[in-house]
Amino acid sequence: MRRLNKIKLISYIAIMAISLVNSVIVLGGVLPEDRGDVLYHRYDGGGVTVSGETLLIRKKIGENFDIAYTHDTDMTSSASIDVMSAASPYKEKRNQDSIGIQYLHGKTTYGISALKSNEPDYLSNNVSYNINEDMFGDLTTVTLGFTRGRDHVRQHLVDKATNTNTFSDLFLENGNVVSPRVDRRSYRVGISQILTKRLITTFNYESSALEGFLRNPYRSVRYGDANSTSIFRQAELYPHTRTSNGIGVEARYYLNYRASIKLGYRYYTDTWGILSHTADIEYVHPFGEKWLTEWSVRYYTQQHADFYADLFPFADAQNFLARDRELSTMNDISYHFGVERKWRYTTKVFLKASFFYDRISYNYKDFRNNLLTALPPKDQPLYKYESNVFMLQGSLGF
Repeated sequence: MRRLNKIKLISYIAIMAISLVNSVIVLGGVLPEDRGDVLYHRYDGGGVTVSGETLLIRKKIGENFDIAYTHDTDMTSSASIDVMSAASPYKEKRNQDSIGIQYLHGKTTYGISALKSNEPDYLSNNVSYNINEDMFGDLTTVTLGFTRGRDHVRQHLVDKATNTNTFSDLFLENGNVVSPRVDRRSYRVGISQILTKRLITTFNYESSALEGFLRNPYRSVRYGDANSTSIFRQAELYPHTRTSNGIGVEARYYLNYRASIKLGYRYYTDTWGILSHTADIEYVHPFGEKWLTEWSVRYYTQQHADFYADLFPFADAQNFLARDRELSTMNDISYHFGVERKWRYTTKVFLKASFFYDRISYNYKDFRNNLLTALPPKDQPLYKYESNVFMLQGSLGF
């Protein structure tokens, strides 16, 4: 968790990577084709650079079973505003392995997958279960899913006298020892409906529950007079539970020339007071039989958590305290472009090369740039930054 706000950008990269190469459950009652994928990604923005590789191997076993293995590695170099406010720049490496198995029986697909992620101060384990059922003449697909995760949080400590590194999972809150573990549960329901030969709509609902050590052990809040440069700090203090609900809808319409356009919207709310809206539009356009391009724009906005503040008036101003900018009032807009070239040699054997680029602009409405310590908090500008995400993917079907 030394990654501070790396969680959000890693999630962003992971969502894109999964959508490109590692979908565990495939709609339509048909197992995916045998293939191998290699993906390189790089995120650069806000003083943070994350780069890494993803390897996927997927193979059918007979007519009814499919197994997939994925290995992810990324290296983070961070000098973000959070890091520079409380510590010094750092580098760390994360390794993640996952394996998934699917069983196809009639028009029902059963899937189970396990994931393990390891970095110096954050260990994560997940198990997911999914069921897909095609019905009503294969015009409707219903998906049910459940994920159970358990994480272990540690804090990286440096003994300056001996220049040695240690990790501690002993955390105190209000003088009491608290558990360094996080328990996560997520429930998913999805319905995909073919309305016409060109129009497909999808509805998704997800409910998540988190319990345990949910704050970042490195981050602190600040308090004092907004007109003074004498500002003080204390550790953040979060609730030990968080429940969230998200509803998403999308519609994809296929045009005459094999192109398609997609509109999507997602609503999210949680018990911390966060309420967010996400809207996106995507256009996919082919050039001949071998080239494919995609263009999309995504807009996200949220209101801040109930216990968030950029500056508190005094120490222990309320029961819970947070200054994580991802809990502030903010919005971001991303522009996405992708291009793909495919060579098919037989009905099974193919080679595909893809390039993807995203430009993301983040704007925070009540989080100020506290690195400008010569200015009192009320005069510090609101924080904003730009980021770039590059991805290169190679795929081999066999």
